[in-house]
Amino acid sequence: MQTASRPGVVIAFAAIIAACVAAVVGGMTALVVVHWEPGTEDAPTRERLEPGAPTELSLTPDTPLAQTTLTVPADAILVRIHATSSHGPISVRARIGDAADGPWDAESSDDAEEQDIDLPTVPSHGLLPGPVVIEVEAARDLDDGSPLAVEVRADVVLSHVEATIEAGAEWSGSTDGASGFQRTVAVRVPADAPSLRLDLADAPTDLDLHVSTGSPLDASADAHGGAITAATAESIVLDAESEPALPKGGGTIFVTVTDPALSPFSIPFRLVTTIGTDAPDGLARLPELPHPTDPRQLAVLAVVELMTDEGGGSGTLVSADGWILTARHVVEAAARAVAGGTPDDAPEIVVAMSLDAREVAKDLFLAEVVHSDRDLDLAMLRVVSGVRGTDIPEGYRFPCVKPRTRSTIYLGDVLWTLGYPAAGGTGTRASITLARGCVAGWTRSAKCNEIKTDAFVSPGSSGGAAFDDRWDLVGVPVSTQDGGNPGTVLGNIVPVEAVPKDWWR
Repeated sequence: MQTASRPGVVIAFAAIIAACVAAVVGGMTALVVVHWEPGTEDAPTRERLEPGAPTELSLTPDTPLAQTTLTVPADAILVRIHATSSHGPISVRARIGDAADGPWDAESSDDAEEQDIDLPTVPSHGLLPGPVVIEVEAARDLDDGSPLAVEVRADVVLSHVEATIEAGAEWSGSTDGASGFQRTVAVRVPADAPSLRLDLADAPTDLDLHVSTGSPLDASADAHGGAITAATAESIVLDAESEPALPKGGGTIFVTVTDPALSPFSIPFRLVTTIGTDAPDGLARLPELPHPTDPRQLAVLAVVELMTDEGGGSGTLVSADGWILTARHVVEAAARAVAGGTPDDAPEIVVAMSLDAREVAKDLFLAEVVHSDRDLDLAMLRVVSGVRGTDIPEGYRFPCVKPRTRSTIYLGDVLWTLGYPAAGGTGTRASITLARGCVAGWTRSAKCNEIKTDAFVSPGSSGGAAFDDRWDLVGVPVSTQDGGNPGTVLGNIVPVEAVPKDWWR
């Protein structure tokens, strides 16, 4: 459970421009022509853009860049900017504020004739009321001399409360672009409630929880809190000592569910409120885990996704009682805390399993670091509870794989890699990825000969698994190397025989 706010994300870009602008008359479309002279430092004059009303900008060889401004209401949670050119590619950028230059808060990722960019917010730092500067630039030389007409429209989504529920009730909804990638619910808390627990359930991918006691957009430090990890099973407990604190004598709090990835599809969720600190039985109950006999399907279940508030990676269940082998750097902060004798300071490690390989892994357990070795870049974890704090019952068994016992592995032997690389997803979470390659060679590290492979390994799959053709565990992918040529990436695997023997006891 977390109480933090997500920092804003900015993308650095600078422009130097000077301008002359044609005016808007009544409700007619504005024609804005901005003259740009490299080397000048004066800010351009900008035509005001009204929400929902298109403005036409004209780009020419002498004026290849134009700007317009939009005044944002105080309760705005999203500005969606759409630009279409008449016959050539363009790039689009936007900045909150009216500064003449400085970093851009959003920009198009490539050049095209039609562009869409979003300026989103979260309740911890709502869009400041005032101007948004929108800049459009021709993405190629306008050699033919004909003007490039660009129509720009900005739509604003305003904050609003979807529903009001009583503490102890549930509410189901979904996030999408039309909602500003967030939904807000008011929760009425009775005067005698000592604490209130909020749980996010049934989300198929990462959503975040935000809580405020003043208003949905209250960004004051003592009135706002959140659970903003990459986990789908977010939880927050409010009481007299939390930040924000539960209102004295009862009152209303505002709970906002946000999509940090701005997904191009709707994400359903269920918000569960409970008076007290314990998760309700329906959420706390641990699932019965499958134990397939097919070795490949068993490997898919045994390779898990690991998440902390600093990032994540992959790991592999290597015992039926819940021991997980992974790369140390995946759980670096927790490993440091344990090694330093302060395990209570270790961040939570969420363990997710692929019960359905077509979907994002399901957050099910919490784990702790038991062993780690910095030079090997390995760590051994142990599952200690369900993701919402449920004790692991006696006799509960985890699907697991066995380490390879054949001592010799040869150049060219088949290798399969399993993990959760960031390259395998469209948001902050990715479904499990299986790739095939071979033993491509060896490279010496501090303590062992690491195996090189051409099987796919990338950030996120670190700590996962490499299997042989019998689906025995060969080793742990820990890094990649490209020799200065990104097109020839090789993965480095620490072999299982390098794992300290006392870790297996």
